[in-house]
Amino acid sequence: MKSLPLLVGLGALTAASSVFAWDYVLLDTDKAAQNQQITSQQLGVKTDKPFTITLRTLHGGRQEGVSIIDIDNGTMKLSVVPTRGMNVLQASVGDVRMGWDSPVTDAVNPAFIELSGRGGLGWL
Repeated sequence: MKSLPLLVGLGALTAASSVFAWDYVLLDTDKAAQNQQITSQQLGVKTDKPFTITLRTLHGGRQEGVSIIDIDNGTMKLSVVPTRGMNVLQASVGDVRMGWDSPVTDAVNPAFIELSGRGGLGWL
């Protein structure tokens, strides 16, 4: 009968762990992207390194309508472009930049990209 205390313990752990779960939808195909920000303070999370998640939409020129998600966990900053296949636009830890120098310098809306250009690598 040792399985009963184990089962009760696992059930209690499962019930307690859901207290710390949040579910937010930043982007959806059913509605236009809107600028949003979620912070550790809004969620009531007390930490030495506060975090933020920000959704922003670029306007003007070939960047019109491109969404960017900025993630800052207090140590690392990461910018992801969901409209370009979750492309990592920028990444840094402190003052140290990580990444490579792409020949494309802007986050261009896919509508302005010739997919067969650059020798078939236009989508990159």
